Amino acid sequence: MKNVLIVEDNIDLQNIYKIAFGAANIPVVIKSNGLEAIAEITEIDPAIILLDLLMPDLDGFKFMELMKEKTSLNIPVIVCSNLSDEKSRQKCSEYGCYDYLIKADVDISDIVKKVQKFFAEHKE
Repeated sequence: MKNVLIVEDNIDLQNIYKIAFGAANIPVVIKSNGLEAIAEITEIDPAIILLDLLMPDLDGFKFMELMKEKTSLNIPVIVCSNLSDEKSRQKCSEYGCYDYLIKADVDISDIVKKVQKFFAEHKE
């Protein structure tokens, strides 16, 4: 199974993701911002990306833009953000996001289930 790239600047959420995905036997690579993630994306070679939008150095929007413009990678992205405005959702939709989740509205187990569903639907 390929890993999940999690791009999240909140240390507490990083640890929660590690625990939850570890319990589900899903390998993860965690990066604290979009700049770290985009610099190593080809080496990481994730099956799917969980992406926060508001981060230092390089936000999620710019990360998606660079991934589309600068690489030939077509990696599905699940946005996990607290931005709930329609403009943000629309912009992510234009980048072809697989899903858009509001952190405050979902439990971590729901996020893990989304990723498990993705893997089940996209077996290699």
